[in-house]
Amino acid sequence: MTSTQTRTTKRRWAGWLAAAGILIAAPASAATITITADITPASPASLMHWTADNEYVLGTVVYVEAGVTLTIEPGTVVRGMPDSTTPGVNDPGTLVITRGAKIFALGTKLKPIVFTNMDDDNIGSNPGSFPYDTGADARGITGTWGGLILLGRTFVSNNTVGAPNASREIQIEGLVSPGGLGLYGNCAASPLFPAGCDDDDSGTLEYVSIRYGGFNLSANNEINGLTLGGVGRETDIRNIEIFQGKDDAIEFFGGTVGVKNAVLFAPGDDGLDWDEGFRGKAQFVLLVQGRPGSDKSDKGGELDGGNVGDGSLPKSIPTVYNTTFVGLGTGIGAGLDFTGRGENTVLHFRDNSGGRWYNSAFLEFGGAEALIEGGSASGNSAVTSGERAGTAYTPNTGHCSITTAIVCANDTQCQPPATPGPEVCVLDYRGPASAFELELQDNTFYCIRRQEDLRTGTFPIGGPRAPGVMVTRGVCSNNGALCQTAADCPVGGSCDDAPEDYGIALPGDAGKIHFDNGMLTNAALDNQYVPCGTLPIR
Repeated sequence: MTSTQTRTTKRRWAGWLAAAGILIAAPASAATITITADITPASPASLMHWTADNEYVLGTVVYVEAGVTLTIEPGTVVRGMPDSTTPGVNDPGTLVITRGAKIFALGTKLKPIVFTNMDDDNIGSNPGSFPYDTGADARGITGTWGGLILLGRTFVSNNTVGAPNASREIQIEGLVSPGGLGLYGNCAASPLFPAGCDDDDSGTLEYVSIRYGGFNLSANNEINGLTLGGVGRETDIRNIEIFQGKDDAIEFFGGTVGVKNAVLFAPGDDGLDWDEGFRGKAQFVLLVQGRPGSDKSDKGGELDGGNVGDGSLPKSIPTVYNTTFVGLGTGIGAGLDFTGRGENTVLHFRDNSGGRWYNSAFLEFGGAEALIEGGSASGNSAVTSGERAGTAYTPNTGHCSITTAIVCANDTQCQPPATPGPEVCVLDYRGPASAFELELQDNTFYCIRRQEDLRTGTFPIGGPRAPGVMVTRGVCSNNGALCQTAADCPVGGSCDDAPEDYGIALPGDAGKIHFDNGMLTNAALDNQYVPCGTLPIR
């Protein structure tokens, strides 16, 4: 099951997190424990308790199975093998916490837990050897092992149009899993059903650094730096770093988990990505975009609703506070060239996703300030993110746990008064009162390329458009008519300032009229745009 080989190491981590006051002192010598089989309740106790005097190598996809609690001590280093050196195909070193299992990765400020690749020697006080010596040198490294995946049993919105389905379960992206070990959802099989599936608990991640991970099984089927499938709100994730992952920094597939105090540095795709009915929270998130390896950071947030039917329930309506997102830059200025910067949009709400985003700063993005997808007929068509932006937020609304077609606000609405039973009201989402299911308030946008183009009159050629408005449709360059693509314009014309100019080239999205919720024109929302060059930022 395992092989143990002793080697002398002297790895010290003093990377860029040192600037944040996070340091560890790794042991001068450590045993290397390579794990190539799943961790089950029958496994030795030593495989369920990882200590800082060893280094642990994930020699394949390692599943921590139901009934196991994996504890990782402060200062422990965990490494993942690349797919090219593991025994099988599409099985890079990856740690998966399955449904019913828990992880307690309890680092401290002085002794964080590090998940990284086989070669990273920038550990503890060791400055690291090239290319791990500096962030600039390490910029080309990404996707060198799998990543960390947590799976839980909350409701997920996938093929659940009409009402939440407590039995719905999905295979997590990026893996081909045996025996159902890669499934998430199916709260009907949880001991918390029916009342508490959203309170599912996968453990705790605290003071954890995840570096150079991620894996592409196929197009749109990837392991991210941190992947969370159906993870419940009793799971604690705080004080974490995701450094140069292959795909998204963090992707939420449904679930209600919260993330607090996170640094997301140079993801290969999006910073925060949610879908399938994510209803959790995020607070104090710093995203710094970059160009790791052959990849390039994309959206600040790619924010999706249901899957296999945008109207699948429950809706994606999470709450995000106090984030700072730094983009790829605008490409404005002498000597600056950010090819493809137009797709570097700050926030993209689509597929019926809502969400409330407050008290945040978005700096130096080369695309649009925000895109709120509507329908082909209007910007606020039914079952679109545009509709969510005009639909009142009512936190105490849900569906009965067994008779799911009944909308409810409390348990009594699901039980006959004379014969109360086990059925309860499962809230689709909850949180502080808010005006709408999609709301952006008290945010600052600084130096965003599209707003600069509006401000300086760079486009649209076909006619003026006031600064501050959001992207809805483009304008034909040769007659000033509204358009969605160049095909809507007379021959020879272009559709300038269309959503398609900002990386919206996904199936089913290209023909959508987007929605302007007044984010930058409604004073009551208290969002502001600050032009380039007016803040001391470089």
